[in-house]
Amino acid sequence: MPTDDDRGSRPAQRRRPSRATIWRRRITVLLALLVVLALVVWGVIAVWGAIFGGDDDEQGPAAAESSSESGSESASDAVPTGDPVACTDDQLGLTMTATGRHAGSPVDFAIELTNSGRGDCLVDAGNAALVVEVTSGNDPVWSSAHCPAEESRMLLLGPDTTSDALVTWPGTRSSADCPEDPPAVSPGTYRAVLVREGAEIGGTDTVFTLDEAPAEAPTDGEAPTEGETASEAPSEG
Repeated sequence: MPTDDDRGSRPAQRRRPSRATIWRRRITVLLALLVVLALVVWGVIAVWGAIFGGDDDEQGPAAAESSSESGSESASDAVPTGDPVACTDDQLGLTMTATGRHAGSPVDFAIELTNSGRGDCLVDAGNAALVVEVTSGNDPVWSSAHCPAEESRMLLLGPDTTSDALVTWPGTRSSADCPEDPPAVSPGTYRAVLVREGAEIGGTDTVFTLDEAPAEAPTDGEAPTEGETASEAPSEG
């Protein structure tokens, strides 16, 4: 029989951990691994951002401010779409120059129409809408609204766009009853001005002088006048 001394000399047997303890240990190790992995990922992202993200951070506020300013400018410059509206006096610039020298001969008025607005607009450049009036002192001499050859001529002007129009004064008087053979005007000083919707347009008036038309030289084969015959006749003797 084994003695008490023999029993005391045997190594003590270790208790096997329970299944619950094993699972707790496994969960603890797994959580630790997840924490380490998260720290590694965070570290990589931080290093990447420090190396490559500096320029973006510096440009971010400036880019955002620039984008905001650009949006504001685009909004202020935006022009409503749709059908063009009539040109207003504020956006329509008009100039006029006269070319002509002799009374009784045609005088051309060159007109420039400029849209200084930000959107398209329509203007009627017909003789009855954009009227040229010629006066001599207080005497109304001629108006393009009297028996106009082109009553209406609609022009579509884009922003900062200029269009030309030409009005010709035949050098005669005019009246609303459109006489068939109106009298020619006499030499003198005349004033022309543009009138739109019944009101003179400031800055378009022009003053010019018409001289007497030069005498026509006789053509070949015409009979000389009495004075010419007398001067050319040879003396007797």
